[in-house]
Amino acid sequence: MRAESLHPALRHGLTALAGAFLALALYRFWTLEARYFYAGILAIVLVSLSMPFLHRFSDFLLVAFLGALPLAAFSKYLLLDGVADDRKGILRYSGALSVGPLDLLLLAVIGMWLIRIFVTRQEPLPRLVRADVLPFLLLAAYFLSIPGALEPKYAVFGTVSLAKYVLVYFYISRNFQREHVPWLFAAVGVALLLEGALAIIQYSTGKFVGLALDRGRGEIIHEQYAVPGIEHRNRATGTVSESHTFGLYVAMLVQYAFVLVYSLRTQQWMRWIATPLLLLGLVCVVISFSRAAWLSCAGALLLAWAVRLYWGERQLLTVAVAAPLVLAPLLPWMVQIFVERFATAGGDLIAERFDQFPIALAMWRDHFVFGCGVGNYMDTLSRYNVVGALALPVHNVFLWAAAETGIVGVTALFGTIFAAIARAWRVVMRGSEPLRRVALALVAGLTAYLLDGLTDPLYREPVVFMMFWVTIGLSVAVHRIHREETAPA
Repeated sequence: MRAESLHPALRHGLTALAGAFLALALYRFWTLEARYFYAGILAIVLVSLSMPFLHRFSDFLLVAFLGALPLAAFSKYLLLDGVADDRKGILRYSGALSVGPLDLLLLAVIGMWLIRIFVTRQEPLPRLVRADVLPFLLLAAYFLSIPGALEPKYAVFGTVSLAKYVLVYFYISRNFQREHVPWLFAAVGVALLLEGALAIIQYSTGKFVGLALDRGRGEIIHEQYAVPGIEHRNRATGTVSESHTFGLYVAMLVQYAFVLVYSLRTQQWMRWIATPLLLLGLVCVVISFSRAAWLSCAGALLLAWAVRLYWGERQLLTVAVAAPLVLAPLLPWMVQIFVERFATAGGDLIAERFDQFPIALAMWRDHFVFGCGVGNYMDTLSRYNVVGALALPVHNVFLWAAAETGIVGVTALFGTIFAAIARAWRVVMRGSEPLRRVALALVAGLTAYLLDGLTDPLYREPVVFMMFWVTIGLSVAVHRIHREETAPA
């Protein structure tokens, strides 16, 4: 029933009643801390301003969600009282219950979707597709790891956390449309600009390096853990919790800028904007001081470069010649950082990381099917660790996932990744513009994710993991759009 069909007196009465309920719900705002009070007022103002655009509100929320991805680490973690600080850090990556600005946006996005389905009936009930099998299998693997966990509550935390990410995948895969493509590139551009500006400040001054860990408490952290050989360096972290994952996150972002650089099939203003953003992103990767991010970013860019040459974009050969000239002022600084980082790698430290591999394999062998439990790697490690081995998660995504979730979980995780790459690759080869550029950015981003995971265990850091699941959802969306556009009438 539409509001216009109601009697005017009843309509005004319902409005007054709704206002009374809102006032009753908000009267406690005055007792909150100032930051929560201001955040609540800002939210009310933003919702009020959005009301004239209600018919496009869902699109607005989707674009806002994509633009707010850098804030995924700004969350308040729950139910961790009594947990040691070092263990809290591990739980941030394996999955801890939290609530933050991005979670509120996700709640609004899903709420509007449910309204369109069940109230206004603008959309049918979404159907499951073949692409959903592996993400839901991974969620099932997390759930099945709970009974065998030494600390079942940590496994429950991880399962609930993963359910949020799978929900993001489910929404993006069903609701992303062709008209959202420019907004996706715009959101990535804003993220690169934000991360780049913050990273340069962090590298230059050493301030705000723990911004994501501080999460607005007013105790800006100026310190980060020491990395052997570069203790004197300020490593950029952006809005991410840690410098290595910051490098991976930006390595995934720059692929969107690269697919637009010097492309004759995109508008000239987009090419001009993409070029400085790409350079800014590469600087961010460099000052993350993450060798894994350097190599994974380079590998992903080379793949995207080769594909664009296959498309016939020979103008990139000119870029290959011009790039050293453009980067000439930065080359001495970059070479110095590269040489210093690899020269101070420390053979003993690398050997210690490889010593973790047989320990993780032994853990997986004893919990082969369902693993030792999500979030329980460190608790289980105490039973397997040997003298001299690092008391840290194994620096390999495959082995960490296998140890915690068994053969079921590691198959589902890597099956999800390779299935997404296969879907996007079909669009890369046969899709139309600009859809195939999005697909190429997805393939290159997932390639960076895989390469980085060979030696870096932090693949579930909130910002990186959110970006990962958005990428998986986009792979389904672009394939769906491509299939709808090419299907016979």
